[in-house]
Amino acid sequence: MRFKQILILVLALVFVPIVANAAVLYQAGTSVTLGWDDEQTNIEYYEVVLVRDVTGVVYGPYPASTKTIVIQRPKSGIFEVKVRGVVKAVWPYTITWNPPVEGAETIIGYKVLVWDNVTCLYAPDIDVGNVLEYVLQLTSGVQYYIKVKGYHADGTETGVSGPIIITPDYLFSEWCSSLDDTARLETGVLGKWKVFFKLMGPTGPIIIY
Repeated sequence: MRFKQILILVLALVFVPIVANAAVLYQAGTSVTLGWDDEQTNIEYYEVVLVRDVTGVVYGPYPASTKTIVIQRPKSGIFEVKVRGVVKAVWPYTITWNPPVEGAETIIGYKVLVWDNVTCLYAPDIDVGNVLEYVLQLTSGVQYYIKVKGYHADGTETGVSGPIIITPDYLFSEWCSSLDDTARLETGVLGKWKVFFKLMGPTGPIIIY
């Protein structure tokens, strides 16, 4: 999964170019507005991070449901901007279990019970037969509680196992960076760009005791 690699820095302040480490700094005040192009339609949301020069400290991720975001100044300094897309996926997940200590010899099959935090309901029991593992198809970002119980020929059932709790991961695109030579200002100027948040002075007033 790839972005159309264009990152747009949209700033309301006067542009003051400062060349540093082969990148041009965009001087920002208390916030910066970012936008990006993406031709994909299956993106669940986007993640934006700011990577501070020298220290490499990452601020974020800042989630964005659209292709623009306003980020408040996290700290003074110079920052690379990175964006990636997040996509839901369906993952195969194999669960395994052991027969109960008592009555295992008369068990003729097992049922898998699945509850999720989206519907907040248990799905109909899945009769998997007389096996000790089963593959479920689980969706990213949903938390599942999975239990297993056995049953006998006369219809009686064993106790339910303790739950397996799992939340499958999302899929992530590659990062789109403001240093990819495809970043541009709102004015259309292409290049390698970093956001520069100047050190802010105290607001005062100063009180002398």
